[in-house]
Amino acid sequence: MTPSQRRAHNQRQREVISTSARAPGKVASAVTERKGGQHALMAEFLLFAGIVALRAIADYVPAQQGQPSEGAGKGTVTPRTGQLGPLPVLAAGFVTFFILSFLAARGGTWAKVAAAFGLVIDITLLMRSLPELGTVSQSFTVAKAQATQAQGQVLPTPTGTATPATDPGQLTQQP
Repeated sequence: MTPSQRRAHNQRQREVISTSARAPGKVASAVTERKGGQHALMAEFLLFAGIVALRAIADYVPAQQGQPSEGAGKGTVTPRTGQLGPLPVLAAGFVTFFILSFLAARGGTWAKVAAAFGLVIDITLLMRSLPELGTVSQSFTVAKAQATQAQGQVLPTPTGTATPATDPGQLTQQP
């Protein structure tokens, strides 16, 4: 072996050693450092669960409605005509996002594709839930209007009356 061949051989050996020494680290970083949409998919799943919960709240009808004992019994969830209740929608979402999580686990482009499908699911559910969103937002508006009307009123309490507008926390005895 000539000296130039020996140098080339030694150089190749150094490259093999340095490459093999770095290979496990590269493999480990490729497994642990995924680039893509796993976090986006998880956020979309939480948004999905929140929308389903909001729909359940909007569709809830208390028992004995319009009677003095309203809300004392168990109410029912009655979704709009043509809509499913919250449990079937939630079950379908669990299954769908579980399958999408396998795509997202591959990382890279697959994770971004899974996140895009999750976004499409969330937007579709949100669009189909617009009437429920209106119901919930109206209940907050009604509660705010009732609170502003009640500010100047005298509120009865077991030990007297409280006038929050003039003397908050002060009670006056009724004769």
